[in-house]
Amino acid sequence: MKEKIEKLLAYAETKPYVGCGNSYHAITIDGEFFPGQRDCAKRLQPILSEFKDKVVVDFGCNIGGMLHTLAPEIKQGVGFDYNRKFINTATAISRVNNTPQLDFYVFDFEKDDLQQIPDLLFSKVDICMILSVARWIHKWRELIQVAHSLADTLVYESNGSNQAEQVKFLETLYDIKLIASRSDDDPRQSRRMLYLCKKK
Repeated sequence: MKEKIEKLLAYAETKPYVGCGNSYHAITIDGEFFPGQRDCAKRLQPILSEFKDKVVVDFGCNIGGMLHTLAPEIKQGVGFDYNRKFINTATAISRVNNTPQLDFYVFDFEKDDLQQIPDLLFSKVDICMILSVARWIHKWRELIQVAHSLADTLVYESNGSNQAEQVKFLETLYDIKLIASRSDDDPRQSRRMLYLCKKK
């Protein structure tokens, strides 16, 4: 099984994360830990209690590391990402880990209609996550607005050269609390900030 999982993670490996372990997310699969660039458990630890028995949506989920880590805590999790290899891998991991409460969808936040996202959700959402996504998409404001329409809570990680602009926009919609001023779970890049946002 280990060899098969390693092949699966290699299938999902993409630039710029090649060579940083098996994937972007460090993840436990079938009881075995596989390293990655980012440590999902460490990333979530300061706010883990927020997720107990909640329905959680992760926008830009990659291989689903955050939701796989949260699986024992949450009621349901749904991940969206544009990369079909990430979603195929996330789905396969869910099958191996026996976590039927997790679902994953291919969705391109730039090309697809963001207003279609609610049509793919069949439970009331408690928490949305947008983690280190804004650097990579132009429509980050629109994605935040979708998250705001879906749930009262947003876990947001800023990234890129315009982090102050991102935070300023968040403040128009949420009361925000800085959880971490650095992304110390990532030995390659720590210049990200994590916020817990509550709808005003």
